[in-house]
Amino acid sequence: MRFIAKSMLGIFMITSLTACVFSGGLENKISQSKNNRFTVNESKTDNIVAVGKPANIITTHPYALVLVGQKYNYLIEGLDDDEQKSREILTIFEQLPTKYLSISTQTYQTQNTDFLMVRPTGGHYSCISEYGCTHITLSFKKPKNQVKIADENQLTALGFRCNEITENLSCYRSIKMAVTPITKATNQKNTAAAYHFKKPITIKFYDFHAKKGTLKRGVLTALLPLALVVDVVTFPIQAEFKKDLVF
Repeated sequence: MRFIAKSMLGIFMITSLTACVFSGGLENKISQSKNNRFTVNESKTDNIVAVGKPANIITTHPYALVLVGQKYNYLIEGLDDDEQKSREILTIFEQLPTKYLSISTQTYQTQNTDFLMVRPTGGHYSCISEYGCTHITLSFKKPKNQVKIADENQLTALGFRCNEITENLSCYRSIKMAVTPITKATNQKNTAAAYHFKKPITIKFYDFHAKKGTLKRGVLTALLPLALVVDVVTFPIQAEFKKDLVF
């Protein structure tokens, strides 16, 4: 009876282990399948060299900022219908001294990419722009000995999270933004921005595959940039990469 019991226990353990391995493998495949639903469209990849705002307000995109690319420019704007929330990123640039600001590809959730990932609606990911959305992280760093209580209160009011583990007060704010590519005038392509990044940020656009090997309906036809030429006033800020970040 002991032998039978041990045999049954051994069979149970092997069966359970096999089930766990199979289940884990299945979950891994499902996870990979979900990740593979978004694939990068290399033809749309660009390099961002500066960030700024339109010299004149765009009536159809009143609160947009502009990422200055080598191929195209890109309007980025908030997703909320509420006016105050829609203009949050613009408010940040208007109220904070830009010499302490930088722009990053990193977020609190994903800190393993050195590029901006633009994804359209698909799976559990939603975006109001047919071109896609991305997360922009703004970093604010100021020497502690120059920080006043009013500075910290202002950063908190603007939605920044701060820490003091270095000699600087380091604060971050990640915002999900809708992205809209727009055309550049010929002279813009050949003219350097007044302020530009020392190192450009790559921006990559992804396509969503509803089924393996099948593009989501509507993506089969390439979306062309809006025929909108905008003069851009660039900000004196730099790009920041993951080796520079302390969350």
